[in-house]
Amino acid sequence: MKTEEITGQAPLEMVTISRAEYECLKAERDELNQKLDWPLEQAHLSRKKLCGVSGGWERN
Repeated sequence: MKTEEITGQAPLEMVTISRAEYECLKAERDELNQKLDWPLEQAHLSRKKLCGVSGGWERN
């Protein structure tokens, strides 16, 4: 049985990129993560205001 038949996905393919492309993708990922951090922090603060510090929703 082929890997594709077992997993339902095509086998992984090795792709080579330049150091410059890698650094660019890494910087883009970091920027997107920063953009995501702000709304997550706002949601966390709203939840804290709504429920207080020990509102039962806290996960650490």
